[in-house]
Amino acid sequence: YLSNAFQFTMENKIGEYDIFGLLKTFEDMGLYRDSIKMSGQSVKRLPREQSFEILMRSARNHKKLGELAKAEEIWIYIVENSPRFYAEPYLELAKLYEHKWKKIRDALHVVERLEKRLAIILELEKEGAFSTQLINDDLQCRKSRLEKKLAKEINSDRKKHDNGKTVSA
Repeated sequence: YLSNAFQFTMENKIGEYDIFGLLKTFEDMGLYRDSIKMSGQSVKRLPREQSFEILMRSARNHKKLGELAKAEEIWIYIVENSPRFYAEPYLELAKLYEHKWKKIRDALHVVERLEKRLAIILELEKEGAFSTQLINDDLQCRKSRLEKKLAKEINSDRKKHDNGKTVSA
């Protein structure tokens, strides 16, 4: 039934809110694969800004299915190509690198990149300062944790390296 509804929506050029509603219905039912498939079809016909929102939904669904490499690919695409700022892909990449793949340097790089974007936004746009400040606060905690993990990693590498050396007289 939902597949038919989506096909009808696509064939009859019904608005993006109907598409978002159908995708959300699939997601609420746990049909993440179907939502991803339909997201791919939707991206081609929606205006650019809405297509990035659909891509974020798709990345979330890939993450729920454990398809982290595909989710990463989409988040990177959004960060590099979206004309609008979205904090979510930066934060998701940082979490992925830190917690799943243990790539602390990569996570810290993403956090620092987001930090620079937020600083620009705060400077240019005073109206959205409250929500931007909330993200920034979370970011500072994340950055501090990553810096501590990186320092620990560096110290551990030094100890391994030092233990392998021999001292000659």
